[in-house]
Amino acid sequence: AQGHPKYTPPEGKTINDLEMAWSRLEKAEHERDLTLKLELNRLEQLEQKYLKFDKKAKLREDWLSDKLSILSDSSFILNTAQIDATFKKHEAIGADILARDERFNQLDELAQYLIKEDYFSKETIRKRNQQIQVAYSNLLEQFEKRKAIINTFQELQILFQEMESLKNEMLELENSFQSKEYGEYLLAVE
Repeated sequence: AQGHPKYTPPEGKTINDLEMAWSRLEKAEHERDLTLKLELNRLEQLEQKYLKFDKKAKLREDWLSDKLSILSDSSFILNTAQIDATFKKHEAIGADILARDERFNQLDELAQYLIKEDYFSKETIRKRNQQIQVAYSNLLEQFEKRKAIINTFQELQILFQEMESLKNEMLELENSFQSKEYGEYLLAVE
């Protein structure tokens, strides 16, 4: 209208070029938005798994300290009358310990998952899990040592009972040998 020449944009800056660049930008923003949402979901899941790990680890640590205090009690056998009761109690403790083996394996798997997924406090998780697993191994060792001691005590008790019965038999034989009755017939003498 004013007699100026018609504007023609340079190559790559036409309306079509701008619209294509705009749609690429929108597509890139959308992909970035999806990636961020997926990462946030992954981090939320990791945080939930960590809370689960922390809760289970606390339970396992408390249980381990209880069982270790029970097994480290040095006055578990006071006399021979208590050996059988101690053996039964020890077997019940052993059943409880061995039944928890799968739970300790699950805790280890959960820790390994968090470490593999690069959770931000993975070193803390690794150390805590290692401490729990070592404590569980120590508990199993103490259990086996105590079991061996109790079995030895049981064997000794059986041996002492056999010795006592042999002693009683020998006393009866001694009394019969000291008897002045020789018998009247040959069969009675024999």
